[in-house]
Amino acid sequence: MANPKIKTDFPGYNDSAFEVKTSTIIAAMTGNPHFPSPIPPLSDVVSASTEYSAALVAAKNGGKTEAAVKDQKREALENLLIKLAAYVTMIAGTDRAIMLGSSFDLVKERQPLPPIEKPQIIKVVNGINAGDVLMVIRRVIGARNCIYQYTPDPLTADSVWEGQNSTLSKMLLKNLESGKKYWFRVVAYGNNEQVAYSDPVSRIVQ
Repeated sequence: MANPKIKTDFPGYNDSAFEVKTSTIIAAMTGNPHFPSPIPPLSDVVSASTEYSAALVAAKNGGKTEAAVKDQKREALENLLIKLAAYVTMIAGTDRAIMLGSSFDLVKERQPLPPIEKPQIIKVVNGINAGDVLMVIRRVIGARNCIYQYTPDPLTADSVWEGQNSTLSKMLLKNLESGKKYWFRVVAYGNNEQVAYSDPVSRIVQ
């Protein structure tokens, strides 16, 4: 599990949501025994928050000047919160519970990718033209692409497979030898070098 990290992309909050989030952080850290001496002092954050709230009200009923003041007050408050987040990180270290106790949001952990599914061949049928074979598979969850492969009978550990890449759930293989038995399979490739093979299926090509 990766070390927890505080999310400080406050521009993602609209003005009203940012006001509420700031109040929540101040309330959570006030009197919190884990944060006895915040840097910057909470009193500075409270003052900046009060100024921002007043500027926000003025901007709703004002013009460009009031909006510019509001933006300045918000930027000043964001800078204080970023410094406060650094203090929380210093105190909490890798303790996720302590970080969450500050009411700062944490960066979401990257979830591990699920294992790629085993490809399943629905059908292998002769095409309209001699030497053509149509392969159809179920959609493979997690696959970036598949290779539709074939090899002549008999099937052995040393069989050499030929094939074609595709991101589709079907493939028309052409120019195989009519009257000859072939084995068919699908190889699915996912992220992080994941590979999965279908069970082989045989058919005599017409």
